[in-house]
Amino acid sequence: MSDAGRLAEYLSAGGYPFRAKVEEQQKEAARLAQLALAAADGDNPEAPEALYELGAAIYHKQDMYYNFLWAGERQGFNWAGHINELWSEVPEREGYMRGLMNYWHALKCFEGVEKAPRASDELKAEALYSQGLAYIGILEWGQDAEAVFDMKSVQDKIIATYKRFVATYPKSSMADDALLVLYAYTQDRTYLERIIDEYPNGDQVEAARRILCSP
Repeated sequence: MSDAGRLAEYLSAGGYPFRAKVEEQQKEAARLAQLALAAADGDNPEAPEALYELGAAIYHKQDMYYNFLWAGERQGFNWAGHINELWSEVPEREGYMRGLMNYWHALKCFEGVEKAPRASDELKAEALYSQGLAYIGILEWGQDAEAVFDMKSVQDKIIATYKRFVATYPKSSMADDALLVLYAYTQDRTYLERIIDEYPNGDQVEAARRILCSP
């Protein structure tokens, strides 16, 4: 059997929907390309909104940069395939690994929105909060991320991002959520107490009370 025949047999084994997944990815890529054009248009007053929408779409599509020829074995390819031996230069290897992470690409979009002069305060707040979510995605990505990022540094970024969010946007409806995230990554119970004291009508107050009352 030819290599092409063996590949076709492998991809069809177990009903793996290779073609359908690739076609879905192509359609999504076309949509994101339109958002990227709108975001890059300096004359477009809604460019920051388009950039945020682009980042959000990438964030929610973990397999946006996935090669479906791996058939669910991304880490198997990267590690069993001796990824470290494919690139002798560390920056090239790190660039490749970051390129696979939708959260890394989304993070860059959210950072751009926050810096955009035309972005409203509300949109900047959403972009800053979303940066924290992107860092959390990187932290939970798995071994691939550990080959590129210092996980302690990523966790520090999460904490710093949400501290900055609460300090900059204390009246945001997401401020109590940010405090709960800060507790999750620091185990500092004063963040829970702040939720109760500062956001008694927020949607995280019951969670904060429940955790504080637990042994």
